[in-house]
Amino acid sequence: MRFDERQHVLIAYFTEYRLRDEVRIKQVGDELDKLVDKVPDGKRLVLDFTAVQSVSSEMIGVLVGFNKNCRVAKVDLRFRNLSSAVMEVLRVAPLDNVYEIADGN
Repeated sequence: MRFDERQHVLIAYFTEYRLRDEVRIKQVGDELDKLVDKVPDGKRLVLDFTAVQSVSSEMIGVLVGFNKNCRVAKVDLRFRNLSSAVMEVLRVAPLDNVYEIADGN
């Protein structure tokens, strides 16, 4: 993952094409857990999925847990730039209405 900070927004960019490998998903989950503590009060956290074309159900589970952690920490979590394949996985889950999802900035 790589990061960018703009005014009141911290953006985390996924860099993998596929988030399906069990070991890598565990690493991403650990990175996300640490990220919650780095978001200052009043800031939004945006996960940018531009590079991601495929996710496993295990990764969806990581995102569900991360969403809960963000709510507890009062972090405004948003997703953006999801591929149609990733959106479909969220729809089937059904989690597309659970997350704030936007295109672009």
